[in-house]
Amino acid sequence: DVDGGGCATHGIDTNDLNLCIVASSTPQRHFPSIAMKLAHELNIDNIPAYDMNAACAGFMYALHQVRIHMQAQEAQYALVVGVDCMSDILDHTDRNTAVLFGDGAGACVLKMDNKNLSLEGLIFEAIELSVVNNIMCITLNRPEKKNAINPVMANEIIYSLAFAAQERDIRVVVIKANGDVFCAGGDLGTMSGKSSESTSNVPSLGGGTEEISLRIRSLNKPVICEIQGPVLAGALLMVTNSTHAIAVEEATFSAPEIKRGIWPFMVMAGLFRVMPKRQGLDFIMRGNKISSHDAERFGLVNKVVHKEKLSEEVNKIASELSKLAPGTMKLGLEAYNHQDKMDFDEAVPFLKEQLEKCLKSDDAKEGITAFLEKRDPDWK
Repeated sequence: DVDGGGCATHGIDTNDLNLCIVASSTPQRHFPSIAMKLAHELNIDNIPAYDMNAACAGFMYALHQVRIHMQAQEAQYALVVGVDCMSDILDHTDRNTAVLFGDGAGACVLKMDNKNLSLEGLIFEAIELSVVNNIMCITLNRPEKKNAINPVMANEIIYSLAFAAQERDIRVVVIKANGDVFCAGGDLGTMSGKSSESTSNVPSLGGGTEEISLRIRSLNKPVICEIQGPVLAGALLMVTNSTHAIAVEEATFSAPEIKRGIWPFMVMAGLFRVMPKRQGLDFIMRGNKISSHDAERFGLVNKVVHKEKLSEEVNKIASELSKLAPGTMKLGLEAYNHQDKMDFDEAVPFLKEQLEKCLKSDDAKEGITAFLEKRDPDWK
């Protein structure tokens, strides 16, 4: 009960709290005062605090965001306050998070399971996965189905992204595809209830195509889409939330949902963060495909190349990014995503704090020392 001034910790040592999260419909302008009051009450003034604001319309999404923030900050414990339906969260925790205490008043402490994800012994059915030279490559591998995303593929992508988030040595993720089509979006067959047996033994972390976009956006590492063919519907969730997208001249892009009586609701979240509103609205309202050159002009992709040069261009960008300061890259992308939700007057002081944090980091110290010593930096 933040407003009432009572913040019981149920025996948890506040020195062990790594993260404070306010997850509610509280207007963002009120967040600083709430966070300050909470930090003072619990004597945890020096831990990171995040406002998830009205984005937490549902408790499962709220819980996902809590886990993402905990993972990003390598936090073992997080105090979460203000989540509506907190009692529901107690019944919907997964293998990565445990609730230490919670009540209907809207507060709980979560403990992150330290058990690491592993690729050992896993059988991937719908994707191919490799990690070489600090670069993870996720290859969509249902060419006979135009790489449509079924539950198996969704889970395998989600698990791969979670593993990439866990592993510091993975600095870049490339998403590509086998066959002539990059991805046809969600598999309508499985959406209608049809299913088939799977040989995949990849553990389930929960979520579908929306979880893929959330994982990509919150990974805070470079993610490059290597687009060799058409991109349709839900596939745009990957393209619009990646940091880079490189396409061949022959590739086309479309959101044809309206022609099937559906609206691309989830696509809009990422689409209008990369495309101008008028072009984006026309794109989803009429459902017509656009060329790769129009996609480049509208900001949907970074660059269009000849198909013979696609892999070479993506490998060049991935290699360059993988050789840059990994800690600073993560800090910078995290700050970029966080300030994207802020008003300008709030963003400037926040970014100043992040700059000060960056200048004290090991990456900055190594970069400056290497410059003065006229040598290449050795990032850890």
